Amino acid sequence: MTLPSASLACERLTFGPIGRDPTAPNNNNIGQWLMAQLAAPSTDAPQVTQALAAVRLEFVDVDANGKPLPPQMLPLTYIGANESTLWTAMKSAGSDFPKQVRPAQEIQAASYIRAALSPYQIFEMMVELWHCHFNIQATANGTVAASYPAFDQVIRANALGNFHTLLVAVAQCAPMMYYLNQVQSTGAHPNENFAREVMELHTLGASHYLGLTTPPNLVGTGYSDQDVQQAAQILAGWTIDQTNGSFIFRAAIHNNTAKTFLGHTIPSSGINEGVTMLSILASHPATASMVATNLYRRLVADTPPAKSAVISAMAGTYLQYLTAPNQIALMLHQLFSSAEFAASSGAKFKTPFEFLMSLLRVVNVTINPTAALNSMLAQMGDPRYNWGPPNGRPDISPPWLGNGSLLNRWAAAEELLWPTTGILVLQTPWNGLFDLLMHDPGMPLNLTHSAQAVARAIANMLPGGATAATTNALLAYAASPQVLGSSAILADPTKLRIGLGLLIAAVAATPEFQFRG
Repeated sequence: MTLPSASLACERLTFGPIGRDPTAPNNNNIGQWLMAQLAAPSTDAPQVTQALAAVRLEFVDVDANGKPLPPQMLPLTYIGANESTLWTAMKSAGSDFPKQVRPAQEIQAASYIRAALSPYQIFEMMVELWHCHFNIQATANGTVAASYPAFDQVIRANALGNFHTLLVAVAQCAPMMYYLNQVQSTGAHPNENFAREVMELHTLGASHYLGLTTPPNLVGTGYSDQDVQQAAQILAGWTIDQTNGSFIFRAAIHNNTAKTFLGHTIPSSGINEGVTMLSILASHPATASMVATNLYRRLVADTPPAKSAVISAMAGTYLQYLTAPNQIALMLHQLFSSAEFAASSGAKFKTPFEFLMSLLRVVNVTINPTAALNSMLAQMGDPRYNWGPPNGRPDISPPWLGNGSLLNRWAAAEELLWPTTGILVLQTPWNGLFDLLMHDPGMPLNLTHSAQAVARAIANMLPGGATAATTNALLAYAASPQVLGSSAILADPTKLRIGLGLLIAAVAATPEFQFRG
């Protein structure tokens, strides 16, 4: 068994290092750290629960004429609400869209807190992966937005668990049913949206599409439009109870005939037809390969090799442990113990969300998850839980590499670290990374020269170091009169705070900071 280095685990399996973090992995405990991470509970850790309880998220309602009312700062009341509570709130909201969308906004806000503060970082990384894999546009409409916490709860309950269980739970949750129109599908008028996406995106993968009909010699190897049509008939009657928002099967709108799906004959059996269909998909070798490949792509490299030993091994583990409650964790353990993962340094470019979270974690300040964070991500092309198409946010580098996207990252970092924006709430005048830049732990002297701040920023923000070109550019920038290049700035706490924020933002804009390990 090959174990990754602690630095690789920290960069690749967390949302980034936190300065002076006692829970961070080290080379002496990496094995135990990985095992503890893979056995993470699906509930929030106490420090996360405490932080979520302290959040007050702005809510702006409208009057009868659609004019905004005075803003209110309200707690996160919907993130743990059950289906019935969410449905009741949606019904009471009527056509008031700000009230309908509030639950989705709370999940957006909570995601920043959880990713930044959770000690179970691999769990949160998997929550991020499954949110993309089973993508739902959180504010696609009022019903999806109002019930969105139910989808988030399904993801979090199964993030390291069993894929089949996760697949069925997603298929039966109200946000997915409304997002992909399954709720309105009947035997007489089937809607094929979910039926297609459950094969193309959730299980077999688009590479296993066989065309309009299935060639006789390829029966069972993939899906055709015929299978999509049959799947829509199989799922007809899977809908949502309008009284409480829970899943319900309505036999009266189901097509009670036998169906043929992926070469399997499925006799008329009501709800069990859909159960059987999802079981066929979840146990298919193509699904095993697709899940293994997606895990590899998220955690190792954008382009998995055609003959990856660890992808084959993970797919084998998936099939061997089809009913195991920790099936996904077992696959991840196999990946993290592989030579391919250990040798993968520098291979993953941060998505905008990963960039933002790595900056928030390394600065290590209290997060105020305002809507401004969502706006920043949207400007970088990564609207928080609001990717429109069902294919989910890209998990590869090219979409994020444009000059505009990189400039937006620098602009976002500067805005985040500007003292008066209110996006970050500092607990003390000097804390987190600011304190590390002010005082070298080995030589606890106040900052006396801009070059000291640059050296400390590189040491704390760029674990792999910086190239000579990057270092020289940062030294020149920090020495400028607008940043840290005068004794007057170094002696003035207010100006020093601004200058250090500008320097941190500049380090966050370097090529070295854009990669996860």
